Amino acid sequence: MEDDDIEEKSKGSATDFRGTVPGISWTVAPKTYTWQRPPKYVQTADIAKVYIDAFSDKEITDAMVDTIKKGLPLASIAEMLMLSGVGKGTHTIDSGILVTPIIIELLKTLAIINDIEFHMFMEDKVKKEKPVSSDIIDEAIKRAFSSFEEEKTATPKSTGLMSKGE
Repeated sequence: MEDDDIEEKSKGSATDFRGTVPGISWTVAPKTYTWQRPPKYVQTADIAKVYIDAFSDKEITDAMVDTIKKGLPLASIAEMLMLSGVGKGTHTIDSGILVTPIIIELLKTLAIINDIEFHMFMEDKVKKEKPVSSDIIDEAIKRAFSSFEEEKTATPKSTGLMSKGE
């Protein structure tokens, strides 16, 4: 008889896991955070339209132009915008990932229109920069280790209540 009870209890259904995390109400009221509520937009086309409309705003466009001028890769800017939308509850992370290429193209178009040199990805920026010679790297490593060894061998002068007076 006991075996049947144990077997019955171990056959939990999928609905057993559909609640809030136990203890969450001790820290904050349920559905306070945006990820605990459904997103405003679900369809990819609707989410893309939100970003396209945002880029038609002069204030946002000016901010994006300034950000591109600072040299950030377009993919990084697009990812920040997308994650901001997730944080605000505009869309889910999955939908945001699908829309990210559209955001990158909007940023690229903005950079081209304003005649700004841009990098699509961080790797593109790194490839264009002058590589550091191995001699400089070796010298920096030697200096770092020598200063570390000096700090390691130097004993700090003890002061305080329990130190011996000299």
